[in-house]
Amino acid sequence: MTLPKHFQLDQPIAADDRARADEGAMVLSPAQFAELLGLSRGTVYFWLGRGRLRGAARKRGKHWLILREAALKAVFHGTEWDVQPRPRQ
Repeated sequence: MTLPKHFQLDQPIAADDRARADEGAMVLSPAQFAELLGLSRGTVYFWLGRGRLRGAARKRGKHWLILREAALKAVFHGTEWDVQPRPRQ
């Protein structure tokens, strides 16, 4: 599978292009990552809660920090996962 140009992982950070500076950021918030993929924030938080982005996201206090390249690899090249709901305890 070939990724669209704005998803290519080997592109340098856009330093002088202010309009696309957020797209080139190395660390993203869940909202920024959702916008990059065209998803809702809820979907990204669901993935975080289920471990879909394990190894690609860190929690600092109450804030999630998503590592752009690692998260894109996890989403597009990661293992498939089952979305069965967890039983409530």
